[in-house]
Amino acid sequence: MSKLPVLVRLHRRRLGEARGNLAACEAAREELSSRLAAFHGTMNLERRATRGSLEATRVYPAFAERMRSVADALARAIAEADVAVDQASELLAARFRELKTYELALEAEAEKQRSTEARRERSELDEIAADRARRTAAAR
Repeated sequence: MSKLPVLVRLHRRRLGEARGNLAACEAAREELSSRLAAFHGTMNLERRATRGSLEATRVYPAFAERMRSVADALARAIAEADVAVDQASELLAARFRELKTYELALEAEAEKQRSTEARRERSELDEIAADRARRTAAAR
């Protein structure tokens, strides 16, 4: 009994897990990107709000410096998420190649079995035809 069907199922499951991992990485990256965009929007609002106040103008530079460090941290997190997405994509491609290898082997095995069965059937039919020809010749 061939173990190929079991291996195909296993690799299909692994491929599904890799797809889920890639989707999670992409979602995390999108979440970070939207947080960074919202952060920039908030920073623009804060900048506009400080224009009318002398006190806000004095403390805004320290606030802006702190917010730049937050924006930098978000940008680094997005870069790390990009790396994770790339790695997940590569893993998905590798899993797909592995699955395809086993699927092709399973197809080849099935084709070999069909060919063997067809040869056996032709052999049986040839034997039946030969028996019939012998009986017909003997009856004459």
